[in-house]
Amino acid sequence: MAQLYKMTLYVCDLEDSLSLDEIETLIKRDALNGISVNCICHFADSKIGQNVEWNDDIDLNRCDCPTSAWEKYFAPPAGMRRWR
Repeated sequence: MAQLYKMTLYVCDLEDSLSLDEIETLIKRDALNGISVNCICHFADSKIGQNVEWNDDIDLNRCDCPTSAWEKYFAPPAGMRRWR
């Protein structure tokens, strides 16, 4: 039997220097492949959210930030879809 897990991961690229493909590669290579040779990773429903002005007081800069705070940054601007 194989155990399946589903996780939602939000990534904030503070320097706006990574693409979705680069993030997926880093997660596969560095986070999963070193743990087990018996791990398969699948990425689905990748989205690009809006650019935000980062500061110490932004709601995302809290350890206890709820999912709803992250999700509000992924609502498409009026008349524009930025999903991949």
